Amino acid sequence: MNKYILFIFIQFFIGFFANSFEVLKNSELNNQMAEKSKIRVDLLPGAGYAMWICGANGADCSSTFIIGNGAEIEVVKGDIFHVSIAALPRICDFYKVNQSNSFAVLTYWGTVFNPYSNVYGNDTVEFIKRETTYNLSTGCAGLQGKINEKK
Repeated sequence: MNKYILFIFIQFFIGFFANSFEVLKNSELNNQMAEKSKIRVDLLPGAGYAMWICGANGADCSSTFIIGNGAEIEVVKGDIFHVSIAALPRICDFYKVNQSNSFAVLTYWGTVFNPYSNVYGNDTVEFIKRETTYNLSTGCAGLQGKINEKK
């Protein structure tokens, strides 16, 4: 009886993993055809984080969205985005995407009020600058407009 249960169990997992690998392969192929890059963000616990992504010319900006630890974001070469840390003052780290069809990891460490960040895959993503603001209504989005004008 145990042999039959093991056989059914193995058949289930072979099908499950075969399908998941096919989905990953198709997802990667779609990203390459669309020339998208993925960015994973590893965050500090205990703070709220948000992002805002703008196209290469500063137009086509997304609305601000909340990100969680380990979030993967799809971007395109030329996009400028920020990661905002909801502390007082609000901390805004600005980045530019320099390469398509690649993967980068942004890692934050330290404390919420004095965070440090590393970029793994810095040929894909370039750190532009860090700004702080006490303006909670426009916050980082207002600063991003100035960044987009300079680039």
